[in-house]
Amino acid sequence: MRKVIVGAMVSLDGVMQAPGGPQEDPTGGFSYGGWLASDIVDEINMFTFPIVLGEGKKLFDDGAKTAAFRLNASRVSPNGIVIAQYVRAGAVKTGDYAMDPPTQAEVARRDKMQREG
Repeated sequence: MRKVIVGAMVSLDGVMQAPGGPQEDPTGGFSYGGWLASDIVDEINMFTFPIVLGEGKKLFDDGAKTAAFRLNASRVSPNGIVIAQYVRAGAVKTGDYAMDPPTQAEVARRDKMQREG
């Protein structure tokens, strides 16, 4: 498995400078799905910015192979950027991902907010 390490935050266009192959998009970006389909992604560092700029590329294209990732580290910058690092976590495990029911204190808090507006 090849490893591409980017030492600084770069735009998606900047990743084109890293070693690549047929998954590269000559229109100025790259195909996440192509890299995932080739099974060469060990880690995903995701930066979520609190802005909407319009349409963009899909994060995972249709050709992406099924893979499990786990959250390894995360933080939030002072201006609201969420930085999350996900690492490979073996095979995908299916199951129930429902949240636990709310506690009595949470139910009481919701009731109070609804009554008081």
